[in-house]
Amino acid sequence: NPLPYFKAMTESADLEIGRLFDSIPTENLDNTIVIFIGDNGLNRRVIQSPYTAGQSKGSLYQGGVNVPFIIAGPGVTRIGERESAIVSSTDLFATIVELTGISQSRYQESHSLLHLLDASGVTGREYNYTEVLGNNANSSGYAIRNSSYKLLKFDNGRHEFYDLVDAAYEKDELLTGALTDGQQLAREALQNEAARIRD
Repeated sequence: NPLPYFKAMTESADLEIGRLFDSIPTENLDNTIVIFIGDNGLNRRVIQSPYTAGQSKGSLYQGGVNVPFIIAGPGVTRIGERESAIVSSTDLFATIVELTGISQSRYQESHSLLHLLDASGVTGREYNYTEVLGNNANSSGYAIRNSSYKLLKFDNGRHEFYDLVDAAYEKDELLTGALTDGQQLAREALQNEAARIRD
């Protein structure tokens, strides 16, 4: 059972990162932006409820793509807060550029997160796109989401559509029933944005 080892590893990483910060002189730490981000979701052998093994690392589901992302340091006045805005790891490029003093809040598909470091509820990215490549057409494909809905299109032709407000853990697949007008409009908007990104 790897779960206890995974939990111990997480606790150890927390302890050792704390020791690292404690070893940095205060004057240096006061002039340092710290960015901590996970690279993917949890392995299927350690993922826990409400996610399932099929919603883990390497999948298009939230358990496979939703990762920790923490920023701290000078200019970050929001301490211990959780942000609900949609962000992507690609946003690090534009964010780091702006942190250096260069005024460019957006580059290609990268949107700076600088405005989120001192104010919540600020509109940022409207969509987030994820792609999983592989030889298994049942699991590879792409997903696109906005603040409310998520559309998944697998390489085998299967589509799934979720309301992330009412079913954040992707349990109730909406395409198994009739969509409301609002849901249909949201699905079409997601399809159009995915087509734009993939073009």
